[in-house]
Amino acid sequence: MVTDSILIKKILVPIDGSDLSYKAARYAMHLAKADNAEVTALNVIEDIKQGGAIGLQTRYGKVSIVEFFKKVRRDTVQKWLNKLEREAKRQGVPFHEDIVVDQYWSSEAGIISEYAQ
Repeated sequence: MVTDSILIKKILVPIDGSDLSYKAARYAMHLAKADNAEVTALNVIEDIKQGGAIGLQTRYGKVSIVEFFKKVRRDTVQKWLNKLEREAKRQGVPFHEDIVVDQYWSSEAGIISEYAQ
């Protein structure tokens, strides 16, 4: 009898800080542990649109407020990822993280798909 089994080597989990994304990440870690796979948590930071309130600040030369906004956003995301990294270490699951900034105003889903490829 021949059985076809799927061997999972890598699992990509998009993280947005929501409870559902944490549940998905914890489930991914469960699967990874069972198959000796690695988990990569990915967050896409949306670029600041030129037409938005903060984006307009750049147009008028107030770049520091934009840079501050980006730093706060990245720091917040890093806290989410640190929480997941601690959980992965606790479970003995290889864990990687990445933060991608959407600089081309494409969709987050498109960026995640490109990243996965």
